[in-house]
Amino acid sequence: VLHTTEGATLEGARGAYVANNSWPHFTITDQTGTVVVHQHLPVSVAARSLEHRPGTVQNNRQTTIQIEIVGFAAHSSTFPQTYLDGIARLMRWIEANAAVAKASSVVFVAPGHETRLSDAAWLAYAGWCGHQHVPHNSHQDPGAIAISKLLASPAAAL
Repeated sequence: VLHTTEGATLEGARGAYVANNSWPHFTITDQTGTVVVHQHLPVSVAARSLEHRPGTVQNNRQTTIQIEIVGFAAHSSTFPQTYLDGIARLMRWIEANAAVAKASSVVFVAPGHETRLSDAAWLAYAGWCGHQHVPHNSHQDPGAIAISKLLASPAAAL
């Protein structure tokens, strides 16, 4: 699941993780002009960045690898190519190491549009989606990020 932090800094994101005990597997940032990946949890452990309401379908523990991208959902369609390349490299590593399919069958849309999967579709889903697609969540990140560019990028070492 791709997220955006809705902030401009890794420090702000980390503060939110600590305050809410909502750690993703990875945070990626280009705030210094260089793309940097921070791993917070092993991919074999459930992350906690998705909202999980009592009595709803499991999401964090549904073999969901979560990447927080430092930035705003409203701006994700204009992320620089160098940032997209870094995100794609991380995605290729996750695909190789956590059995995530290099695919996406959902549409990534700008905030303000509803794109949730049904419970059944969520449980059957394989590939890349955004927080905006997770059932029973209220977030709309990562917005209209260029998923086709992220998927088209070839494998590369991190």
